[in-house]
Amino acid sequence: MCNANDPSYKQAFQLALRYLSYKIRSEHELFIHLSNKGHPSTCIDAVIKKLKSLHYLDDKKFAEVFVRSMMENQRKGRNLVKKVLTEKGISDEVIVDALSLYPLEKEIKIAKEMTEKFFFQKKSLPLNQLKIKVYHYLLQKGFTKEALNKSLVYLEEDEKFQRIMMEQQDTYCAEAMDLAKKFYEKYTKKESNPFKLKQKIYGQLLRRGYSFDLIQSVIEELL
Repeated sequence: MCNANDPSYKQAFQLALRYLSYKIRSEHELFIHLSNKGHPSTCIDAVIKKLKSLHYLDDKKFAEVFVRSMMENQRKGRNLVKKVLTEKGISDEVIVDALSLYPLEKEIKIAKEMTEKFFFQKKSLPLNQLKIKVYHYLLQKGFTKEALNKSLVYLEEDEKFQRIMMEQQDTYCAEAMDLAKKFYEKYTKKESNPFKLKQKIYGQLLRRGYSFDLIQSVIEELL
């Protein structure tokens, strides 16, 4: 049994205060930190109990602060927020309450803003390739399926994106034609069947995100 007079308790308590002085922590984070420093679990439990009574340690408050930071500063999705909180030892009940501070509507708004920024950085890419890249970009940042789907619809249907992509049609066509010629030169050396040659070129352009209509137009002009 560990008590306040135990040297190990005193050392663990001072170490805990120092650890908490840098930023807010969860109980689990503190437990792991003290455990890694070699303190016995009985003393760690006693320290955590004391710190909770002093309101220096509060998983509910920690979760709320963490959610706000991930939402407003780091702009991460709700799935990632939930995953990281779980890894930090926060209970499901506390996570559910904390995530109420980050409603789906807010997540969708952030996802759309990030989609718009991504578009203007990569607007030279064909729409289908952009959609694939946006999807993986937002997925990596932990956005939910609902936020992902709304963002892709936004990318497809918003007038400002459509206008810019229409203005770039000649560029898309020229780039697709250059690629088609490159693959024609590559495949025509080994493929004499015109249909199979056309399918191979079609597949390469499709994988690069060009639309069906544009690919058809390029192939017809080339072959």
